[in-house]
Amino acid sequence: MKNISIRLIGGALVILVFRLAYLSLLARKDNVFEDLVVIGCFLALILALLFYLYSLWIRKKARSLNFLFHLSLTALFVVFFLNETWTESGYIPLLEGESVSHYLDKNKIRHPLPFSMQCLDFKLETFPGTFRTKSFVSKLKIGLDNREQLKELRVNSPITIKNYKLFQSDHGLEINPNHWIKISVDFGNQKDTFYSKIGDTTRLRDGTLFSVLDFSPSLASKGEQIYTFDPDSLLNPACLIRLASNFSNSDQGWVMASQLDGKKVGHINIKIDDIWGLEYTVISVIRAPFNLVVIFLSLLTAGLGALILVRNKKCSHKN
Repeated sequence: MKNISIRLIGGALVILVFRLAYLSLLARKDNVFEDLVVIGCFLALILALLFYLYSLWIRKKARSLNFLFHLSLTALFVVFFLNETWTESGYIPLLEGESVSHYLDKNKIRHPLPFSMQCLDFKLETFPGTFRTKSFVSKLKIGLDNREQLKELRVNSPITIKNYKLFQSDHGLEINPNHWIKISVDFGNQKDTFYSKIGDTTRLRDGTLFSVLDFSPSLASKGEQIYTFDPDSLLNPACLIRLASNFSNSDQGWVMASQLDGKKVGHINIKIDDIWGLEYTVISVIRAPFNLVVIFLSLLTAGLGALILVRNKKCSHKN
């Protein structure tokens, strides 16, 4: 039984190494543990190690260093195999203001979460003086055990809730009917602030009709040509504003949120204070049966066992 176990371990390891090399380098597969050959090799390794442990047991060597080392190695393979095959993973696309209590897997099938999540706000951070994305931040409201808590999710700074690890992975832009644009207007002798939507027309205090004709998430200009350089990111948002006492006589112009003092269109200075409800965040979700602490302890135990076993064998050879 001992020889059969050793041959099975050797054969499974050779096949596993070549199969992993093929899947990673040639087939370019992201998840190699979806491959039946890889799963079969790992099961063969675990089975062979269990046979070997049994052979040591019946030879009354259950207290030997050899037995303890192979026991810890078996535990490491089992933990790693279960983590790779039973790990839950998916993603959550979440608009500003939207609430969810589920995630989607790669086939877009819904899976329930033991908590609810609402995106209160989403912000892109750019490098100073540029429109290059530096990072993005989601402000979340988590509903858990009849309580609510606020969390901030940043790139490369995951948070863990009920053993579910959440990562900020992507973002995008979508015209949400519930969006709003906060606008300040200055008539010279009085100021006013109101909320509007793309396509809305509002009558101001002096009777002027204020219309948001168009919107660009990333406005740029080249000569007299105005264009959007990134339709999926709110890097330089701007609104096309039209002012009119009647629609046959009007003034219009683009007003950018980056213009901190606003821009004068006709007789009114207009400032874009905030834009909300047009962006969405994509949050990756992972939940593994065993956390990193368990994996690290299994690896450490197997490594120490191997060192002690090698050292004892060297000492026995010297003697």
